[in-house]
Amino acid sequence: MQWRHWFEPYPELDYIQLEVSTYCNASCAYCPRTVAGNAWNNLHLAPATLKPLLRQLPRIPYIHLQGWGEPLLSPHFFELVGLVKSHGCRCGTTTNGMLIDDKTAERLVTSGIDLVAISLTGAGASHDRFRQGAPLSAVLDGIKTLSRAKQQVRHAPPAIHVAYMLLRDGIAEIQQLPALLAGLSVNEIVVSTLDHLPHPCL
Repeated sequence: MQWRHWFEPYPELDYIQLEVSTYCNASCAYCPRTVAGNAWNNLHLAPATLKPLLRQLPRIPYIHLQGWGEPLLSPHFFELVGLVKSHGCRCGTTTNGMLIDDKTAERLVTSGIDLVAISLTGAGASHDRFRQGAPLSAVLDGIKTLSRAKQQVRHAPPAIHVAYMLLRDGIAEIQQLPALLAGLSVNEIVVSTLDHLPHPCL
């Protein structure tokens, strides 16, 4: 079996994650871009940059379009989704939900994207304390709008996930999630703990 690895130019990967935008419309307290302030470099991933990258990679099952910025701020977002899907990969993203209006929800449903995760940092007051610019009420409206768009076209994808960033202040609020998300067509809740504490010296 060892000879096989000598001739394979790339490792086999289950998925890769690509940052499509470093711009953001929120200022989360735990985010490196918030701590960096004016030193942060705002850029969008261009389709022309992605195209040769996809050609050089082996066909992999899944590509997640997300980084420290808000993906839906990218003017190329739906073109990037199309490139990934045309490569034969499943595709998903994580968003703060603030830009999911009726038009964007319809485009998400018809784009072929397989998964849209919407981030929360609490199910009550703690969310708004840490997520300046992305209040809980508005994020829930985004989930409702996407759920409604799926129901209107009777379209299964995208799966709707909630990406719950677990901070100490939000531990007790986890119990509120089932009632908070009832009836919103959420397929899965993924709870993650904070593994990076940004500091200006970094």
